[in-house]
Amino acid sequence: MRNRILFYVLSWTWGVIMTLIGVVIAFFLIITGHKPKKWGYCYYFEVGEKWGGVELGMFFLTSKDASKHTRNHEYGHALQNCKWGPLMPFVVCIPSAVRYWYRKIRSCK
Repeated sequence: MRNRILFYVLSWTWGVIMTLIGVVIAFFLIITGHKPKKWGYCYYFEVGEKWGGVELGMFFLTSKDASKHTRNHEYGHALQNCKWGPLMPFVVCIPSAVRYWYRKIRSCK
């Protein structure tokens, strides 16, 4: 109980930047008929196929065919958002996206 409260307090204070981005995207997904699901303390949406996932504060998106490992990975980023707060985009998100696209492009050669 205490950890859950701490997660939500940190997500809406220190980690508010990524959480607000997640709220906006979640709003649009809900009005387009996507149903949120719960994973740990987070809410996530399944969108598309064969692409992985992306973390948005206390929300994350995954492909419909995402593995349990992928959901746990994105959940881990939500926990990192509580630690890194406003630095999250620069310390975790951008480097993670660059690594993903580098590996994807490299595997196509």
